[in-house]
Amino acid sequence: MVRLHLEKLKSNTPFTVPNALKNFFGFIVEKIRPELAEVRKLIEKLEALPNVQAARGIRNKNGDSRKIIFEILATVNPSERIDLLTQATDFAVETEWKMDALTKSRNWHLEVQVVRKFREDKKSNNYFQQ
Repeated sequence: MVRLHLEKLKSNTPFTVPNALKNFFGFIVEKIRPELAEVRKLIEKLEALPNVQAARGIRNKNGDSRKIIFEILATVNPSERIDLLTQATDFAVETEWKMDALTKSRNWHLEVQVVRKFREDKKSNNYFQQ
């Protein structure tokens, strides 16, 4: 039996069918594939960093691949880039440890890159985005 936490249900998001489905499928994914929920949480953290326009994770076509490259879309000067990359790498390492514990595997490798525009890679079409 799954306990409902009603305090988590309070939201400023209007109740619509797409929002309800998004929340429902997010809940299901979190229970079945907790590592995917951690990837989404990391993308949210990366997008919340200063000067970041967007972030996404790219995995190989092989869905079982445990290497994910996170691209952070930001136009920053070199000193800000170093700070941004340091913060993002700290978040990635933290998430990597969580994923190792969740899946009981130490094969996860999360890499972070700061880019000025997202690359279009035909081989890697398995994206995680918000």
